[in-house]
Amino acid sequence: PGTIRVAQPCHLFRGRRHAEIFANMKAQSLQYSSNTRLWRVCAAPLASDVRWGDLRRSLHLRTASTVVGIALAVGLFFAFIPVVVIVTSLAKIIYLGPLQPLWAGLAPTIGLMLFLGLLPTVLLTIFRAFFVLRANALAQHVLQLWYFAFELVFVVLVTAVGQSLAGKLKHLAEEPTSVFSVLAENLPTATHFYMNYLVLQWGAHAMEMLRVSILAKYLFFRVLFTPQESQERSEPESQDSYGIGARSTKVAINMVLGLLFSSVSPIIPILAMIDFALARLLYGYLMIYTETRKPDLGGAFWVTQLYHVQLGLLLYCILMVGLLEWKAPGQFAAIIVAPSLLFVAWSHLHLRQSFRWQKLPFQEVAFKCEDILQMQREEELGTSEEELLGATYVQPELTASDHS
Repeated sequence: PGTIRVAQPCHLFRGRRHAEIFANMKAQSLQYSSNTRLWRVCAAPLASDVRWGDLRRSLHLRTASTVVGIALAVGLFFAFIPVVVIVTSLAKIIYLGPLQPLWAGLAPTIGLMLFLGLLPTVLLTIFRAFFVLRANALAQHVLQLWYFAFELVFVVLVTAVGQSLAGKLKHLAEEPTSVFSVLAENLPTATHFYMNYLVLQWGAHAMEMLRVSILAKYLFFRVLFTPQESQERSEPESQDSYGIGARSTKVAINMVLGLLFSSVSPIIPILAMIDFALARLLYGYLMIYTETRKPDLGGAFWVTQLYHVQLGLLLYCILMVGLLEWKAPGQFAAIIVAPSLLFVAWSHLHLRQSFRWQKLPFQEVAFKCEDILQMQREEELGTSEEELLGATYVQPELTASDHS
């Protein structure tokens, strides 16, 4: 193949030690160039996952397309509001006679889940077309961030937002302290909605276990091709709804619901625990034995989930302060618990600033493996280094091999 010219080149090194030395030069106050905008160092994704078309874009084109993509995503956010209003009103619009009580209890939740299930596809279409992404795995991470915002507003806060998001935002801008009363007056009165949502999530997990879309594609191709060819053509599963980004968001939202209503409705955390047990069982099987391997960013999805859970803790504190201010006699109880907001905010900043999870320290990368091998040599004299590495698992990040 011919030479590929890109605006963001990738450099290869003999081994991890050389790459870490180069990547840590900036951390050691060494400059690559007098122009601070000339170099931006980051870990390269897998070659098969690189989006070469995005790397070829010029700086001005990348900036313009990103602005357009953000505008479309924000526009989708506000355009989704009337959809949610119509879906949550289905129980009142359609009357099913004797089945009306069941319909009134499940229709809003099922309708909301169906439309939220379509959002990952729409969002990823926008991201892939306008955002500049080095790899497809980054698209999943961007989806996790945006999809969580949608789920937070239209699932967790849907009863507080009501039919007018713009009106609520205007009211909160005029009176910021009213956020306590808004959550306290609206969320506790809709606990049955959140119970239904968590219970229906169990069915959603079971549907993913059935892999209905893969089965449908296999049966279609089976008419034209052999079983082996039909299986190859039906895989992999859609990375829009079944990717690690969308799944990480759904799990985080369920965790937020369990935390948020842990004091208001103690049965909701129990339902959330059952949901996590089912998710661990079903996805533990699907992702390891059935589905294709998901792209990984070295822990970015998990750390983002921690940030989202801490946001859920902040909402819990706001809800509790509002309830105590509204229900308790006097303001003394609300004043006592109000400092918890500062503690949660400090914990979030501490997590972001104090823990450097993006890469291992150079000392561990370069020398930790030698320490492990030395200990093994003392225990198993006469065994070669190759045999030790083959017989004992060593985390790849700790391997001091010079092979790329």
